Amino acid sequence: MVREIFTAFAGGHSPKQIARDLNTRGVPGPRGGIWRDTTIRGHHHRASGILRSLRRRCCDA
Repeated sequence: MVREIFTAFAGGHSPKQIARDLNTRGVPGPRGGIWRDTTIRGHHHRASGILRSLRRRCCDA
């Protein structure tokens, strides 16, 4: 799922579009609920979100 999200984002889809697609397909969110754009992009102050947290893990060395 994470790879799919990164591929969609790299392909020019916004976090809102990605969340809408996942919800339309019935893919459960990380906690079993719906996907929101903030689940994908995260919050700057919280350092949360799929794109933000994985970028931090792989790019901070």
